[in-house]
Amino acid sequence: MRQLIAAAFAAALCGSPALAQDKQGGAQKQTTAEEKRTAACTKQAADKGLKGRERSQFMSTCLRGGQPKAK
Repeated sequence: MRQLIAAAFAAALCGSPALAQDKQGGAQKQTTAEEKRTAACTKQAADKGLKGRERSQFMSTCLRGGQPKAK
């Protein structure tokens, strides 16, 4: 009986990595429009050297599609 339980346990351990594989077969995820917009706004904020509250306000305005106010 112990051998049967040990064999079942070993089979379960060997089979589990196959179940954890990605179902899409390695296909890369498509970038959404929101992700593209976020990346563009992040790059703009970094280019301007914004930090803290100024960056937060800029990102908020940029992500909504508006133009930030010039100071």
